[in-house]
Amino acid sequence: MLRLKRLEIDGFGPFADRQVVIFPPAQGVVVIYGENMRGKTTLLNAIRYAFFGKVLGRGRRERLIHSLSNRERAAAGKFGFSVVLEFDFDGQSFKLYRGHQPQVSRPTSDNDYRSEVLLYRDGVILGPQEQDRLLAQIFPEDISRFFLFDGELLQEYEELIINESDVGPQISNAIERILGVPILKAGRRHLAELADEADRQAAVEASRHQETEAMGNSLQAAITIRKEHQNELARLKARLDDLTRQKGELDGKMLADRRAADFMNRRQEALKRADDAAARQAQLRLDLKRSMADAWRTVLREPIRKIRQQAEADLQTEIEAIKMQLRRSAITNRHCEVCDQDIGPDKGARLLATVETVDNT
Repeated sequence: MLRLKRLEIDGFGPFADRQVVIFPPAQGVVVIYGENMRGKTTLLNAIRYAFFGKVLGRGRRERLIHSLSNRERAAAGKFGFSVVLEFDFDGQSFKLYRGHQPQVSRPTSDNDYRSEVLLYRDGVILGPQEQDRLLAQIFPEDISRFFLFDGELLQEYEELIINESDVGPQISNAIERILGVPILKAGRRHLAELADEADRQAAVEASRHQETEAMGNSLQAAITIRKEHQNELARLKARLDDLTRQKGELDGKMLADRRAADFMNRRQEALKRADDAAARQAQLRLDLKRSMADAWRTVLREPIRKIRQQAEADLQTEIEAIKMQLRRSAITNRHCEVCDQDIGPDKGARLLATVETVDNT
């Protein structure tokens, strides 16, 4: 049986510095909980990355390796990340190391990284073929989603039991048979039928006696009311499930809106700096006009011209600096803060070429 002992991550996702998680020694389910945006899903992805070398995002889509590097470290020019996972399996101790390190000074795609995988068994390193065979035996990828369970992705598990899905009902029925759910459901249904029949028999028996006829009629009415309450409870539960799903969708949209608002604020600040520079230029021109109106305008013509050229050069330099800052941020984060769009490899390469041309001049 597989039992995790220790997880160490470095530069992975939002965790810039080295982080270590020690799992409890007791057997059972490990639950990691906390507020949103605190890194719970990242820890789960780190375990998945250690075993399979990839990370899945929303909709079970595989994420780019380049996107897994910590953004703060990437902004400082440091790329790459690693995960170390220690665990026991069938009485043997294992240590698994997996990482991606850059092959160029500033990587822009997955091809700019090299993968490193090492598996130790009882302190002895294993060869590539042996480690692949053992990892597939220890933790098969096709069942990993049922053990590395992310509560934020419940919608993906709901898809397994959608009636329109061909595979969903088969998987759902197989899991329920393994857990004994059909037997429990049949037993619960049988007990409910027996209870209803006993209530009906008691009501009929009470109705046979004149003295207890009123009590029997009341019991029958109570049974009817209870059935109506049960139906209403089922309807309200279905309504609650639907509202919970809608709440999850709205939470996702609110998070996207907050990110968009942050990008727009940063864009507005950049535009304000440009407006301030333009206002300073207009003020300088006004000062020049006033200076040229006096008798010394001929004498001051050359100094004023130089001052105006210097002001325009300073303004142009500041504008170019703002542009270069936005370009470098877009290259590093693979996202444009001005238009709030992701940047593909081709556009990223063209932006990088413009930055390198300016740096070399």
